[in-house]
Amino acid sequence: MARKPIVGGNWKCNPDSLSKLDDLIKNINACDTSKCDVYVCPSTLHVPYVVPKITNGALVTPQDCNLSGCGAFTGSMAVKQMQDLGMTQVMIGHSERRGEFGIFKMDDDSTLASKLKCGLDAGMSCVFCIGEPKEVREKGLPAVMELMDAQLKQVYSMLDPAKVVLAYEPVWAIGTGLTATPEDAQATHKGIRELIAKNASPAVAAGIRIQYGGSANAKNAPELSAMPDIDGFLVGGASLKPEFTEIVKAIAEAKSAPAVAVVKIAQIFAREIFDSRGNPTVEVDLCTDAALFRAAVPSGASTGIYEALELRDGDKARLFGKGVLKAVANVNNIIAPKLIGMDVTKQKEIDDLMVQILDGTTNEWGWCKSKLGANAILAVSMAVCRAGAAASQMPLYQWIAHLGGKPTDEFVMPVPSFNVINGGSHAGNRLACQEFMILPTGASTFMEAMIIGAEVYHTLKGCIKKKYGQDACNVGDEGGFAPSVQDNDEALDVLMDALQKSGHADKVKIGTDVAASEFYDDKTKLYDLDFKNPSGEGGPPEMKKTAAQMVEYYQNWLTKYPLVSIEDPFDQDDWDAYKLFMDAVGKDVQIVGDDLLVTNPKRIAKGMEVGACNALLCKVNQIGSISESIEAVVMCQKAGWGVMVSHRSGETEDTFIADLVVGLRCGEIKTGAPCRSERLAKYNQLIRIEEELGSKATYAGVNFRAP
Repeated sequence: MARKPIVGGNWKCNPDSLSKLDDLIKNINACDTSKCDVYVCPSTLHVPYVVPKITNGALVTPQDCNLSGCGAFTGSMAVKQMQDLGMTQVMIGHSERRGEFGIFKMDDDSTLASKLKCGLDAGMSCVFCIGEPKEVREKGLPAVMELMDAQLKQVYSMLDPAKVVLAYEPVWAIGTGLTATPEDAQATHKGIRELIAKNASPAVAAGIRIQYGGSANAKNAPELSAMPDIDGFLVGGASLKPEFTEIVKAIAEAKSAPAVAVVKIAQIFAREIFDSRGNPTVEVDLCTDAALFRAAVPSGASTGIYEALELRDGDKARLFGKGVLKAVANVNNIIAPKLIGMDVTKQKEIDDLMVQILDGTTNEWGWCKSKLGANAILAVSMAVCRAGAAASQMPLYQWIAHLGGKPTDEFVMPVPSFNVINGGSHAGNRLACQEFMILPTGASTFMEAMIIGAEVYHTLKGCIKKKYGQDACNVGDEGGFAPSVQDNDEALDVLMDALQKSGHADKVKIGTDVAASEFYDDKTKLYDLDFKNPSGEGGPPEMKKTAAQMVEYYQNWLTKYPLVSIEDPFDQDDWDAYKLFMDAVGKDVQIVGDDLLVTNPKRIAKGMEVGACNALLCKVNQIGSISESIEAVVMCQKAGWGVMVSHRSGETEDTFIADLVVGLRCGEIKTGAPCRSERLAKYNQLIRIEEELGSKATYAGVNFRAP
């Protein structure tokens, strides 16, 4: 039998005047209790006023009771007094009474068990609260479950589903700005239910209702309500607002909706295709009984040594060793048989199976995918994500928002970071820096940003043709120009000239991807800004700089040019240099970790500990699964970092990252110049998304680092 949802509103010690109670009571009476049980917890002094005014069947539920009966319990209410006023339910063990939020401890597990017994023996129904503080949550789910078991140990035998509702309160997510994803909340609720099945009975576990008390609101209620083990909400601040009725409505609709048929994987087939540089890569077709979903993975030219393994064949007699038939075979022969029959909406479950079980290889930075290949795993992961979106009847970007615990009713369109001048390993000129980019932060919509980018790009082509000749207008791997400039400053000066002539200088900022690992000498600890010198011996001594000299070099740029973002300014192991640069300019400039972080949560954690940068470059193929990419992005956003979603130099026509950047509200994307169809495929998809969303989308603009 389905569990009827239940939502409680805890007013705590609010409001400050009786005159404000009528509006709050009106909110409660506006709730439809036919499909969802509702209760409200007024402060003790307000209980007699509220009880007779509730007209829709909602239960007035005092916030505490004493552990015996009437008598010498100063400042406390007895169950008999509640019943005399017409009340039939009481709340026990709210986190404040357990000593959280810096409040002295008023109850322990023993007194709370005594209170629960007292209430039940008197014929009351009870809402029994449990929950964990931040320091326990940070130790992981097993530690949380250990504490939940301790808090429930003395009451397992009293958990009658007809009389007891559990309210799980993640104390760390109440009033802190921190939130659990729906999947995290579900995992905790499922764990609590498993404890009850083990220590009470499976029937009790199946029947008891468990509320979620972690800052539920009108925006996140629909996603949380979709979780099978979340039966309702215990709402604090939102219960003082009109949105309380929306929370009740959301879970009532979710739990009363007809069950959606599970869409399962019917077939997976991988093949070898070619990317935009003519190199092999992996494409996967995933079939359900209803449709086919396709995904293709990119590959990079300048790759960080800490990226998950991109599996190549190594047969020099075929495609110079770059074939991916091994990765294709791993999909068809190892991954596919294990995934057939799995629910396509179980993204993390499927990703974890591929990464941790079927592959299982690790290094000091986590799961490295060296058995099956990140290219094999990612292609399947992307196809699963597309299938999950279709099964959930959502656009891909909305489904990704759901997976990441982001709002699914309003979105942010990213600022495009157009790579218009190429150097480094992407070009044959002497330019050390790999990319110089333009960011139309002054646009008002994504479409306007595209127009600005295209106009600056074509103006730049004219400037380059005039100064360097027609041959200099040939484009590189990512659509940018590779003029025969002699140093970085010359490239920036050409770009500034184009900005002025285009008429968009006031709406455009500049970014750069230095890719400094490409010209760092680990033996001398120097950065060679002329490493592509035709002599083959590198640049002259004055072009070889220490980390401290590179900091000064970049600071000179910041005084001369409208630079707002600098990516990979130092070698991928030069943590001290990153820290030095962050201390100098990090308050004002975005310092992006690409090779440094490789979209790896453990590398990101070290970056945060060191204070190495303030933004992540998210490349899904660096880490090798969608779930891990989402984890990395959310981790950075919670820390206040910027996140720029990125393509690779070897791309396909796959547009997945366009939906990813919108779904995760990253605010910025780089996917090449407004040139070459594999780059425009992503930008054009973003145009379509903005058009589809209409007023539900806002352009990140100048707030691209924290949209």
